[in-house]
Amino acid sequence: MGNVAPNAINASLFRNLAFDPVADFAPVSLVASTPNILVVHPSTAARNVGALVALAARTRERSTTPRRASAAPRISPANCFAP
Repeated sequence: MGNVAPNAINASLFRNLAFDPVADFAPVSLVASTPNILVVHPSTAARNVGALVALAARTRERSTTPRRASAAPRISPANCFAP
């Protein structure tokens, strides 16, 4: 058993995969579902995603997120906010 993240995410990260994640695999069963959440420190001025994006744009040099070296689901959503 594995999870879908490497197959789904790597297709968008790497141009030349040795397989086609759509054509070469078929779903058999849904075993589990895991949500992603976005949290910020209470002292952050942002109270919603739009405000967080605006804040990150204004403070880009001081904003940090995990990088795309890992295709894990817990890392990849953060890349939406990466410069």
